[in-house]
Amino acid sequence: MKKGLLIFIGAFILISLIAIWAYLFFFGTPKSTDDVFANLGIGDTIERSELEDSTPEPVAQIETPVPKKPLRQLTVRPAAGFFVPDIYEPTSIRYVERGTGHIFEVEIATGNEMPITKFTVPQVVEAVFSPKGTSVIFTTYVDNVRNSFVGVLGNASGTTELVNNIPLPPKADNVSYLDEQTILYTITTPAGTAGYRYHLDSQTQIQLFTIPLNSITMLWGNGLDSIYLYTKPTRLLEGFAYRVENNTLYRVGTGARGLMYFRNNTTEMRTTADLHDIYSEFTFGTSTVRTPVPFLPEKCAFIDSEAQIFWCGSSMEKLDPTFVEAWYKGELSSPDGLWRIDAATGNMAMVSDLGLESGREIDIQSIATSKLGHLVFFTNKLDGTIWLFDALLAAGIDVRN
Repeated sequence: MKKGLLIFIGAFILISLIAIWAYLFFFGTPKSTDDVFANLGIGDTIERSELEDSTPEPVAQIETPVPKKPLRQLTVRPAAGFFVPDIYEPTSIRYVERGTGHIFEVEIATGNEMPITKFTVPQVVEAVFSPKGTSVIFTTYVDNVRNSFVGVLGNASGTTELVNNIPLPPKADNVSYLDEQTILYTITTPAGTAGYRYHLDSQTQIQLFTIPLNSITMLWGNGLDSIYLYTKPTRLLEGFAYRVENNTLYRVGTGARGLMYFRNNTTEMRTTADLHDIYSEFTFGTSTVRTPVPFLPEKCAFIDSEAQIFWCGSSMEKLDPTFVEAWYKGELSSPDGLWRIDAATGNMAMVSDLGLESGREIDIQSIATSKLGHLVFFTNKLDGTIWLFDALLAAGIDVRN
């Protein structure tokens, strides 16, 4: 080995030994390996025990309120139907869980959910509450057969239970309430359709009409002064809307391919889906307005039976005339926005892009409003969950603060 290299190695070892001796002389033997790297002799040193035992001064916590959103999901369970109390400022709603028939109550402000009943209605797919919520029409499909019965609710041992079970005739359809004690339904036969009124208190049935039509949708009850119906829509055939009076059909307006009809006592909506186009027209009094956005009856609700203001869901995408039949068959869904329409003035505005605000696709079905019309409730057809849109909150007004 070269002499120069030996001198270099010896000098390096000597310098290292002098450095270690100097460290031990000034700082003493380290207590742990952490101290070797933490205590470099720069600035004041802090003993570890002194750091661990020190108690920080309390810091005042400032609560930042979470902003409320106008659009909110109220349930995670699928709903067969729901009930909004007919009051100006409801604090809760009730709904029937699809598949089990259990009834739950949901607080609007908090979203807290509480079971109301313990009884089970297996395979329930539709539920219609009476105007005051004292009874429910449960509809089930068993072996592809539609059956409905009226469940009268009452208090038993401090809980809400089914105190009476009144079956409706097999295959009863178009079920609705005329009032708290009166049920409306139709029965279809090969010869046509018959409409009935059933009184819960006396358990008596009265036939209202018979017509030579089979595939129909009824508009009755819910505050309507008259009975209306329209033929099931298809863009290949002309459809009609009718008023029923004294067992006689009176045509309302002209026919149209793919006609759908929706109305209250002052305003009507006619949606046409023909071979080339799909559009809606609204008539209030003698004024008729055609809108560039089409609406389906199942996606619309009036504020009340007399108002010209109503809320509707409609797709954010341009609809093809073939969409209507595909939507009813469940072959297509509709990524909806929520619209407010004034039929008297023709003014309409989209108040919420539901998909953008929720982060998921919402296909509106079964829509209802509070008595003032500022709370809009609807189910998402894709999963059956119930959603709420607060129009006042969307305008920056929080009346529940």
